[in-house]
Amino acid sequence: LLLLYEVSKMLTDGQMIGDAQTDAETIPSTSPNPLIESLAEFRVPLSDDIQKFLKSLYFTHYRAVIKENASLSETKRLEELVQEAAEKHVERIQHQMKLAPKQTVLRLTSHASSRDDIVKKLEQYISEWIASRTKQSSNRTKELGSVIPSVRPHGILDDVIVVDFATDNTNTVEGLFRSRTPLSSDNNNLGPFSNEQQRTRQCRGWPTQHRVVIVDRFCGEAVIRGADIFVKGILVADAGIKTGEIVAVYAHIDENSNSPVTRGMLLPGYGGHCVFLGLGQSFCERAAYFSNSSGLGIQMHIGEKAVPILPPLHRMPELELYPQNLPSVVVAHALNPKQNEVIYDMCGAPGGKTSHLAMRTKGQACIVMSDKSRKKVVAAKAFFDKLGYSDSIFALHIDATKCVARDSTTVGCTQSVKEILSSARRSEKDGLLEVKSFPPESFDKILLDPPCSALGLRPKLTVPQTKERDLASHADYQKRFIRAAVDLLRSDGQGILTYSTCSINAMENEANVKWTLETFSCMELIDIGIECGHPGLAGYGLTTSERYFVRRFDSFQTRAEHQAADNDVMGFFIAKFRKKNLSNTLHSTPLPS
Repeated sequence: LLLLYEVSKMLTDGQMIGDAQTDAETIPSTSPNPLIESLAEFRVPLSDDIQKFLKSLYFTHYRAVIKENASLSETKRLEELVQEAAEKHVERIQHQMKLAPKQTVLRLTSHASSRDDIVKKLEQYISEWIASRTKQSSNRTKELGSVIPSVRPHGILDDVIVVDFATDNTNTVEGLFRSRTPLSSDNNNLGPFSNEQQRTRQCRGWPTQHRVVIVDRFCGEAVIRGADIFVKGILVADAGIKTGEIVAVYAHIDENSNSPVTRGMLLPGYGGHCVFLGLGQSFCERAAYFSNSSGLGIQMHIGEKAVPILPPLHRMPELELYPQNLPSVVVAHALNPKQNEVIYDMCGAPGGKTSHLAMRTKGQACIVMSDKSRKKVVAAKAFFDKLGYSDSIFALHIDATKCVARDSTTVGCTQSVKEILSSARRSEKDGLLEVKSFPPESFDKILLDPPCSALGLRPKLTVPQTKERDLASHADYQKRFIRAAVDLLRSDGQGILTYSTCSINAMENEANVKWTLETFSCMELIDIGIECGHPGLAGYGLTTSERYFVRRFDSFQTRAEHQAADNDVMGFFIAKFRKKNLSNTLHSTPLPS
């Protein structure tokens, strides 16, 4: 143990000399054997309570749908069939959670360039990227086949470009997806290990021809999404890794474990749960992984990953593109912002949807964006300024659940939004305008994407919620934002509200839509007007027509090609409301405790 500690300390401090690796490799393991899985074997851990909740969620939906169908409602095995459908749906969700969508969606950030011109620039960039990666690993990619990119405009959304890849050797990717270790290319090659070391590694399940690097969960999710590995994301590594060496990459699943993992530890000390991601080339020696504060650590090989090939995203701003999930792009289209309108993005950080509103209006609308986190607002403001929207987007540090000026004694209660913004003082600390509230009925349109359980986000390797009450708390919190949004929306029959979440939980979605309609007689549900996604879930209070007004992105089975593509996106939900022209529309009754 003392020897293991001293070696770990030397490696962390960058003091390990070259031939000291021999001692490190022969250190006997004092940890339990690790749990090593392929991506095919791995299932995102869900607590029993969350699994039960999700199965109940879809059981309610499928039972309601079947009962609507007269030919099926009398089926003797109805309950059994419904239960089976619900269980299969949850299995599909668990499978999709761990993977990124195969298609990368990129949204234009400027109205100055045409989409066709940007498509051409993107095609050239991706071709150069593939060529550079192939050249760097030319000795290893001869047997991998060629990579064929597809860059094309989206068929419905006029400011979206879709990228995906095909390869003429799908067996390699499929093989790595189902493998716990790299596919052996030379059985006679012992790699960097002696016979004894190979036997030890084989017993513990580690590769015998490659040294190993284990990254943290967040880094692992980014790798699945197409990223390379920066040093900050590396947790554990074999001793002796050199610059230019090909290493096997795993992601640590940080669920509760009896074998704690500390950053910088050597592989023999690791006894946790990890998933194989593929091969990459180390851009520095092992010591630099843990002594450097930043920089590239490992560049993943595009043909030797356990997941489909995805393009790099770090240079997209140079190409006037913003990586964004397809359902998130749909939200701004559903709101349909117009020039000269006053618009509020209530929970706007990090700013993707807000900047989309500005792009759609060519910077000619007054857009207020707020978030409860001042740090996030400052970062979002810098992002907007870089895009050239400093005159049209006003980033504010506001708790949107408390942003309605409800009486005449509140400062600015009788002013318009533009008057409030123009007369507000700027903070000397970070330059943010000091505004905390707005009068009722101040905004033409509101985009509400409140904090949620994020059950629809992909890829993810863990689900933090463990109890049903954790999910219920999000739905209750979201009602506070909805109440404020209704109050702030103009009441002349023209005010529009979009409500969206990146969750598949019906309590946060369909049930909250039903609650809004029952609580506020001034609000009516309308069609979002975009043909993508699926109708809402049945059994949660919405009529059939209302279910078809909302859009749910979920893991439904379908034979329709366009709907099948909508399945391979993050889980998401969108609803659109119009505020009717009624008197006494202000609902300021406090929420029940």
